[in-house]
Amino acid sequence: MRKYGELVKMTAEMIIEQRYLLDHVQYDERIRREFLYQWLEDTYANDREFTRKADMLGIDLEIPRIVICVFPPPDRNSRDYLDQLERKIKTHLRPQELVTVLEDRIVIIKTIVLSEEYETKLKEWIRFLHLPSSYVGTPASDASEVARSYKRSLMTRKTAAATSIKDDVVFYGKLSVEVLLYDLYQKDGFSVHQTDGQLPEVLIATLKTYVECNGKSAKTADKLYIHRNTLQYRFANIQHITGRDPRNVRDLFYLHATYVLFTSFKEQEDLIK
Repeated sequence: MRKYGELVKMTAEMIIEQRYLLDHVQYDERIRREFLYQWLEDTYANDREFTRKADMLGIDLEIPRIVICVFPPPDRNSRDYLDQLERKIKTHLRPQELVTVLEDRIVIIKTIVLSEEYETKLKEWIRFLHLPSSYVGTPASDASEVARSYKRSLMTRKTAAATSIKDDVVFYGKLSVEVLLYDLYQKDGFSVHQTDGQLPEVLIATLKTYVECNGKSAKTADKLYIHRNTLQYRFANIQHITGRDPRNVRDLFYLHATYVLFTSFKEQEDLIK
């Protein structure tokens, strides 16, 4: 009986210890998720308490970071899939890098080295993991800028959807003009009233490609599979219809702003008066 008693005692101790460890892990996870939510939403009122939590979790708040929001396709946007994706990402994170599920998205706070190559390296990392649509905010040199990076990653996603961007990895910096226009419209009711003549689709596509090619005529013609003289003829037609020359920087910006606001956001009923 004594041997059986010792066995029961050991089993009970193991169960209690296992339960204690499980409760401890769950408690740490709750603290971590609460900390991340406060950090991303910039809702922490007590900096001292926030710093204490960071110390408890071993997080260095002075490391440069960037926020990536990952959105699964609608047909796979279940909690089980998000949790599975979060576990997959965790296995490829470095120390001081964090990931969490927030509503319908995965949010990654990734450390970066601020250099000209950081975008290339991030894109390679995202594609290596085969992550679904990913939107990258702006670099945060310290903890105080992480919330801004997060908000800009969300704004990038909204703008990419509005402008029909199909890339699997989209950086805020690549859509900075479009994001600015969209943000101005959303927050301040900014609008551009279209007084120019309506451009045919072929000329709109030409303008869009010209912007994507950074105003380089030769590259634009190659991408459109047309002769350079044909491109110049199209530019002349755009100028004749709108009174604005796309080869002029100020006119090109106006034309591009008009395209973004009236072509990409045309479904918003209160935009066009």
